[in-house]
Amino acid sequence: LNSVMGVDFRTYVTRFRVNEAQRLLVEEPERSTLDIAYEVGFNSKTAFNRNFKAIAGQTPTDYREAATAPRRARDSS
Repeated sequence: LNSVMGVDFRTYVTRFRVNEAQRLLVEEPERSTLDIAYEVGFNSKTAFNRNFKAIAGQTPTDYREAATAPRRARDSS
């Protein structure tokens, strides 16, 4: 991974987990962020929030709100 993708294994796995969390946050808005954090492999809410923000540039809650706002607007029309 280091030579091919330019990242170490830990970073690769963390990015994979955050990407999966992003998908779940949008597709399953009724689930809590903590439940999603545990499902994708994080052991604490703090670690999840820290890594999510470092990779996605915003908190999981902010990401969910921004990603689902267009859907909510369509559904209420």
